[in-house]
Amino acid sequence: MNLFLLNILYQMLADLEYSDVNYIIYARYYFFDQQMHFYEPIHFNRESVLEIELKEDALGLRMPLDSPRKDIPYSVIIPFDSIKQIEKIQLERIEDRHVVLWMSNWQRSLGQKQHT
Repeated sequence: MNLFLLNILYQMLADLEYSDVNYIIYARYYFFDQQMHFYEPIHFNRESVLEIELKEDALGLRMPLDSPRKDIPYSVIIPFDSIKQIEKIQLERIEDRHVVLWMSNWQRSLGQKQHT
């Protein structure tokens, strides 16, 4: 387990208390039981997440569909080892958008990390 990533995930969970904090995770995540082939962004904030679960090797999210039936949540599973980048955005200062985690393939294979 990458402790730096785990620390960022705990901070993300704490930040969901605030309505002006948003996160974008770039990962090859599972959506409707199919894994994305590329590092696709997934945006979440306090209003877009119904449930979050930290699993042993993944982050589980239940989110409402962007459709007229917002009461039907869908599941997204983000394996920790497929996370490429995490950005934090503060809406009150939209220019305050910064990368809190960036993992190269080389760093991921060595279990190292880099942040800006």
